[in-house]
Amino acid sequence: MRPHPIANIRCYMGARLHRKLFAWFGIAIMMTMLTVSLSMRMISGPEHSIGAQRERIQRFTARGFARVWDDPAQRAALARSYREDLNVVVSVTDVNGMLVAQSPGWQGDHCGPTWSTRVTRSDGTPLGTVRMCIAGPGFYPAPWRTLVTLLAAGLVLWAISNKVARRLVKPLEELTNVAQSLGNGDLSCRASLCHTHPGEVGELTRAINDMASRIDRQLKEQRQLLAAVSHELRTPLARIRILTELARDGASAGEGRDPLDEIEAEVVEMDSLVGELLASARLEFSALSRRPLSARAVIERAADRASLPSGRTRVEPATPMLDADPTLLARAIGALLDNARKYGGPTVSVRAMPSADGRVEISVEDDGDGFAPGEEERVFEPFFRGNRDGEAEARGVGLGLALVRRIAEAHGGRAWAENRPEGGARVVMVFPAASITDASVDRSPGATPPSVAAAE
Repeated sequence: MRPHPIANIRCYMGARLHRKLFAWFGIAIMMTMLTVSLSMRMISGPEHSIGAQRERIQRFTARGFARVWDDPAQRAALARSYREDLNVVVSVTDVNGMLVAQSPGWQGDHCGPTWSTRVTRSDGTPLGTVRMCIAGPGFYPAPWRTLVTLLAAGLVLWAISNKVARRLVKPLEELTNVAQSLGNGDLSCRASLCHTHPGEVGELTRAINDMASRIDRQLKEQRQLLAAVSHELRTPLARIRILTELARDGASAGEGRDPLDEIEAEVVEMDSLVGELLASARLEFSALSRRPLSARAVIERAADRASLPSGRTRVEPATPMLDADPTLLARAIGALLDNARKYGGPTVSVRAMPSADGRVEISVEDDGDGFAPGEEERVFEPFFRGNRDGEAEARGVGLGLALVRRIAEAHGGRAWAENRPEGGARVVMVFPAASITDASVDRSPGATPPSVAAAE
């Protein structure tokens, strides 16, 4: 059985990435030490190297002993001063190899690395030889000691880098675990690293949490929508089956109504529901086909479709053209009119006017009881269906006003609901204005008005 891809990612993030970071930290430490050593060597120059300084000490020592060579007491005093002042011990022999002076603490070969220089007079006559070395851990450390010190420092830094690498990988492991849980269907899993990691990792954490919340919400809404649509479709289908049997028997549907008229009403209700679902799907895929539309023509066409009595529409003269998708705009106005008839009073009107910022406002008003306190925002929630006291619950799945707001926002506008001061409710949509004016539209005989596209 092949392992899950997310499990492979988790393994890579948890183990391989940590080891890679650990290894790269070690390489970086060694390269840093090498670079610092070379830089210090280049900055100090050859005149400050150990060899150059040793040569200067040799010349200084040889000249000092040449000056006092003929005085044994001064030779001994000079040997002692090198030991006390420079921490350098010397052993002086003449040309015959006889010891003539020696610093306290001279131990010959046990002194450590030694070097020697010849002592001559100013005319070049050889006088003897001076052997010298550093007494104990002197100014020039042994090469092995330098190497051990550098290695110890590097190991300490490398051990610290292990904790740094672990700290860098830990949030990624946490995010990988969350991604694995989400992939396994646990949409309630969330990462909790935003506060401790405010940088890029925090942004990634917030993005994953937001994505998980959106997916969870969408799946819940889809399940709720599926259940609601199934119920709403099953009810008219059952009624249509009964009405069909009544029509076959030549009976009425009750109160003298024609079964065919009742079937037509049920079909219209189902068609409206399917239309809402199709409009919602278009918004999900951002499939907008925007064009300049006449506000007057769109509203008149929507009023005609809703069988709104004449005189219930009003378009202000200065209202500009709209820039909108005709099908979605017609669906939004139709949803507002349908909602006003279900929950509002008997008088329903629609109005278009220019907004304060140069856009177009389309509002639908009724003279009913208005919205209950706090309902102005809830009516735009999916699946919310208002229910007044003493009224039967209206049919539908509660997508009408939610779809209205989504259509307005998809066009760069907005939608809101409010109670009218004189009584009743008002729902307003704002759409962007088109770049052309209503007067520039072709009104010649045979020309197709912009709203026809919305109706068709």
